[in-house]
Amino acid sequence: MNFSTLRHGSLFNLWNGESTRLMNIIHTSISSICTTSQLAECWIALTSSIYLW
Repeated sequence: MNFSTLRHGSLFNLWNGESTRLMNIIHTSISSICTTSQLAECWIALTSSIYLW
C-alpha cells in the first residue's frame, strides 16, 4: 500500500467517523428542538437546510 492510498483511507475513515458523530449531534438537536406534532415537517426543513448548506 502506498502512502497516498493510506492517507486517503485514513482521511475517509476520519470523515466517516466525524460525519456519523455530527449526524448523531444533529439528531439529538432536532429531537430536542422539534415537538412531536411537527416532527416530520421539522425534520424535512432541517435536513433540507443541511443538504443545501
